[in-house]
Amino acid sequence: MARTFSGSEKGTQIAPLSGGLQELSVTAGLTLRSIQVSSDLVEIRVGDHSATVPSSAFRGLLQILDLLARGHGVRIDPMDEELTTEEAARLAGVSRPHLVGLLEKGEIPFRKVGSRRRIRASDLTAYLERRNQDRKEAKRKLDEFARALRALVR
Repeated sequence: MARTFSGSEKGTQIAPLSGGLQELSVTAGLTLRSIQVSSDLVEIRVGDHSATVPSSAFRGLLQILDLLARGHGVRIDPMDEELTTEEAARLAGVSRPHLVGLLEKGEIPFRKVGSRRRIRASDLTAYLERRNQDRKEAKRKLDEFARALRALVR
């Protein structure tokens, strides 16, 4: 189970929805996606009550609805949550030994608690974003190389 660096914040889990509730997620997502967000704040109104939230929270709500509509469950964790190597490996889609190798190479910051390694969720997210950017750049270069090679072969 994940532990936290500060306080006793725990993540929230939403189990996959079934039938009518999953369909409501589809409808709600379509309705909310039609709204043009043009500022850093979004006002949400439910009946007689309203609240203003950051547009990033609104986009997060849209992502949650999309995942629920596709039949997935959702887990929301604080960015400063501390993950075990097993949890971090699962979230990164790699084996635990591979993740430990990344930690030992300095690719992802971690701290030790006794002999155990702990990784902040925010550090893992930053690594995954860098990895995705690196992959996109490598794909762009490969596509460019393939175009150049096709031009030479013709």
